[in-house]
This record gives sequence, structure tokens and C-alpha cells, in this order.
Amino acid sequence: VIAKARVPIIKFVEKKSGVTFDISFDVDNGPKAAEFIKEAVLKWPQLRPLCLILKVFLQQRDLNEVYSSGIGSYALLAMIISMLQ
Repeated sequence: VIAKARVPIIKFVEKKSGVTFDISFDVDNGPKAAEFIKEAVLKWPQLRPLCLILKVFLQQRDLNEVYSSGIGSYALLAMIISMLQ
């Protein structure tokens, strides 16, 4: 659990791959954001690999966590979409 977050967040690590992910609660716009992401991935097939490559790049530099002044997945996605438009 991340204590300093504005909304409740639980962090997970997938054992086999080491991939980390967060689940947040009490966020009203979650379903709308998920739909936006699904539509964007269909519209721009290159979005998914670009996002994954940049997420690894940021993670290697400890810049992937919002609570430690990094860039979160949704913000990164929005920046990539802006570039693709």
C-alpha cells in the first residue's frame, strides 16, 4: 500500500516476470480511461510497443513511479498519443 498517494493504491509484483503494477481504488474515471486506452491501441497499433519500450527506459532510470516524481503509465500514454496525432 502506498501511504502518500491521493487515492488508495496497492502495488503488486508478478513473480515470474518481475513486472510491477498498481491497482487503485475509489477512482471515478477508471472505466472511461480504460475505454479510451482500448480505442487508442486499436487506432494506433504502434502505441503498445512504444509505450512498453518507454516504460522500460523510464524504469531503468527510476523515473516510472509518480509518487517519486516519475511519469505514470497514463501520462506516458497521453504523451505518446499526442505525438502520434
